[in-house]
Amino acid sequence: MQRVEELVCKSPRFPVSASLPSTIEQAFLDVQLLESKLDPDKTGKAMKRLGRRALTWPFTKKEVEEWVTRFQRLKATANLALTTDQSSIVIGVDTRVTRVREDQVVAERERQLAKLPFAASACFDSYHRQHETECIEDTRVNILERLEDWSTNHDRPLFWLSGMAGTGKSTVARTFAKRLESKRTLGGNFFFSRASGEASNAGNLVGTLARHLAEFSPDLKESISEAVASHEGVIRQGMRDQWKELIFKPLSAAILPDQTTLNIIIDALDDCLEVKDIKNVDLGIFITSRPEVVIRLGFDNMPAIIHQKLDLRDIPRHIVEHDISLLLDHEFDRIRQQHKLQDWPSEDDKRLLVQRSDCLFIYAKTVCRYIGDLDWDPEERLAEIIDRSTTKGGATAQLDAIYNHVLQQALIDLQSETQTAQLCGRFKRVVGSIVTLHDEISITALAKLLSITPWEVEKTLSRLHSVLNIPSDQRSPIRLLHPSFHDFLLDETRCRGQRFYVSETTMHSELTKNCLRVMSSALKRNICHLQTPGSPLQDIKQTILDENLPEHVQYSCMYWVDHLVGTISDDQARCGLRDNGEIHYFFQQKFLHWIELIEHQTLRAIVEDSRRFILYSRAVIEEAPLQVYASALVFSPSESLIRSCYADQLPSWLIKSPTVDRDWNNCVLAVETNLLRPLIAFSADGKYLASAGTMETAIIRLWDSDTGVLHSTLEGYQEKFRAIAYLQDGTFVSLSTHSTLRTWEHITGATRQILDSDLTYSPSNVGVPMTVTAKGNLAILFSDQAVRIWSFENESFSEPLNKDFKVHRLWGCLLQETFVMTVVRNGNYFVELLLLESDSGRTQTLTTFPEYGRYSHVACSDTIVTWVSSEGSTWLFDKVHDSSRELAIQSAPIPELAFCLNGRGLLACAQDGSLVLWDLSTHTQRLVGICSFCKTMIVSPNGKQVATLKDSFLQVWDLTIETRKEMHSTPMEHQLYLRLVVVN
Repeated sequence: MQRVEELVCKSPRFPVSASLPSTIEQAFLDVQLLESKLDPDKTGKAMKRLGRRALTWPFTKKEVEEWVTRFQRLKATANLALTTDQSSIVIGVDTRVTRVREDQVVAERERQLAKLPFAASACFDSYHRQHETECIEDTRVNILERLEDWSTNHDRPLFWLSGMAGTGKSTVARTFAKRLESKRTLGGNFFFSRASGEASNAGNLVGTLARHLAEFSPDLKESISEAVASHEGVIRQGMRDQWKELIFKPLSAAILPDQTTLNIIIDALDDCLEVKDIKNVDLGIFITSRPEVVIRLGFDNMPAIIHQKLDLRDIPRHIVEHDISLLLDHEFDRIRQQHKLQDWPSEDDKRLLVQRSDCLFIYAKTVCRYIGDLDWDPEERLAEIIDRSTTKGGATAQLDAIYNHVLQQALIDLQSETQTAQLCGRFKRVVGSIVTLHDEISITALAKLLSITPWEVEKTLSRLHSVLNIPSDQRSPIRLLHPSFHDFLLDETRCRGQRFYVSETTMHSELTKNCLRVMSSALKRNICHLQTPGSPLQDIKQTILDENLPEHVQYSCMYWVDHLVGTISDDQARCGLRDNGEIHYFFQQKFLHWIELIEHQTLRAIVEDSRRFILYSRAVIEEAPLQVYASALVFSPSESLIRSCYADQLPSWLIKSPTVDRDWNNCVLAVETNLLRPLIAFSADGKYLASAGTMETAIIRLWDSDTGVLHSTLEGYQEKFRAIAYLQDGTFVSLSTHSTLRTWEHITGATRQILDSDLTYSPSNVGVPMTVTAKGNLAILFSDQAVRIWSFENESFSEPLNKDFKVHRLWGCLLQETFVMTVVRNGNYFVELLLLESDSGRTQTLTTFPEYGRYSHVACSDTIVTWVSSEGSTWLFDKVHDSSRELAIQSAPIPELAFCLNGRGLLACAQDGSLVLWDLSTHTQRLVGICSFCKTMIVSPNGKQVATLKDSFLQVWDLTIETRKEMHSTPMEHQLYLRLVVVN
């Protein structure tokens, strides 16, 4: 009884059972009472005297029933209490399990969102921007009222505010952002800054906006995190694809309250995005920028119905001057209080400053910072500014004058010639580095990067508070107060003489050398001390990087190449870009360590080897950095320069090395298109390679032909592609199985349907039913086996080119609109290879094939046609000389042919997987590579690359590389295999 009481009364887990002790005590008393009545000892004398006859039952039937009922009631009470508490416990466990699952879902969503690129310093309210001001009260009133009206009703969802540097665009944007945030209508914001690496990188734009939107509502967070999980590769794709997957689709799918209004602010943007078709959210995007030509043209090409513009130069001058006057009143009031001044400045002085500002707010702010320096007399400094003669010149003349004055006072006045030379030299080294750096860094990091003391940095900057934001903490970044100071220092025509002017190319050269010095001394293998070669990149937190790589080392790794690119050719040699120079040494000793976060060959060879190494290994290294040693190095060719330099870095646990090629083969790119029956085409400039096919809808993917990076994805139509092509002006053209002809702008994805004909062609036709003509039009083969030419100028079809025969296949077009085709004439069973001149209608038969479809591939250049006869011999026809000749070529059966190298080479992809290049001038042949039997092969416009396609696997081969004959399999195949074994 005592044990039960301790269990149920002292445990908070049994609140109902706590009432049981009284019930149990009552039951105990009843049992004692019942026992006393049944105890035979109480009738012992009678037993002795009467024996068994003395035994009589002490209860009546009614009493027995009452006792039974009483005990049943007590049992039921106890069972009910225990059952209630048991149910409560089960419910509690279930609640906790549900809470754990919910916490796991929340954690998973946060983990997915953490994969998005995010620029914290680009947010208007970030710590880095705490000193940036908003509009003074009663200034910019009309502009802000117009913006607030637009923000509540986005009839035209894009708003572009433009203006010259210093006119206050960013200040307006910050003020507008704060007002929207107070109304809970700010969906996201991104303030570009050229001085900040992350805030100047457009690659961080969409990811940052998506992270902001995710915090707007739980539904948006769920939609965006699911988008990241299902499209992990989107963060490495073009901005259009990122916008569609991370902004457009989540906003369309999220369940938000009716009449939800969202605004996105992008300050200093040099690109624009599509927002028109988001149905359930009233979304507006506010953009500020300078009126650069490329941006202005971009908006001019948009329909006026989706955007509106406001140029700050169109604001009446008296309104701007009134706002600048209020700004000066606000700043002078602060200066008066700090310096305890009375009746200062005069109205005439203030009026003159307003006039000299020339509608530039940055002029007024810089003057006030200069005058208000606590170490100087503000009255004297104002007098200096007022007494300076009026400067005549361009739009920035007054601003340039105040910058020159600030530097003159800080570096030259009251100094000897020796001191001036020292100060100006230090100024160029320190401040010149600050305006040239690609990211903001701290005083400590800058000192280590330049190999000087922090004291030298601080002393150099001590008199420049008017133009720089100099932190008191040496670990905080130094910032320009306005980008116009950057423009001023780097423009020799705006600086007075050579003392202040900073040569950007010279500074890039110096910074390149400093970055190389830092990396050469700091980098080592597995610098972050990861546990296994398969440690994924997302597990490497920023705190781990900061612990193992100081700020100046991180900066050097990120930007040394950018600084090298910024130098001129003479400086590049001086800063180490030469044989046996600093960069050569870096590639030999530190290259792999640099990729993780080249014996004495020529620099050109070692850099080319490095490029091939990165291209083949990029995918696996991006997932797990240490795979650079465990995978990329292991499967690199045995005589690769990178492998030779880093042979000591091969994994020690590797017992037997795999069989690899001796050298890199010609395959420079291999990607999986993930499309059903894709078609491929090179752009006119060869920069992009398009793959078009179907998944759930028709999809066009554009790949960078040099790097394999997915540039953008075009989709949205329920149709299957039959043919694709690029025109000379870069327009992409697609023809569907339903005879829908579309043009696509491959950068923006804008599309136009230009044909939906009843003359549908048969899907059973062999080959591609469309080719680009010499005049830039399209020749299309229809189901009636007639060829018609679509004129883009007239937007109409020609009459059929062929009347006396049926075209079996259209192969291409020579110069002078001469088409190469295989045809069948009425009553014949054989096939003719025919030339047809579209202008004259004249035809010329080159050869015949005995049976319908019994012939190999045909290829043509501008003037030459080649084919393989039914007997297996290869023939060439030269239209210029009107002659044919047989090529003495011995090879396996050839299903694909193509001209390359400007017609000097003939490429064949044989059924045995051999990709063979024949030199038509020397009559020699060489093996380009070994690939699987390809169903499609196309050559780039310059003739130096060929793309092959088997199923959905796309490869690009460089035809200018001389390779050895011994070939096994491409390193890419090894990479795909190892990625499954080691990483996954």
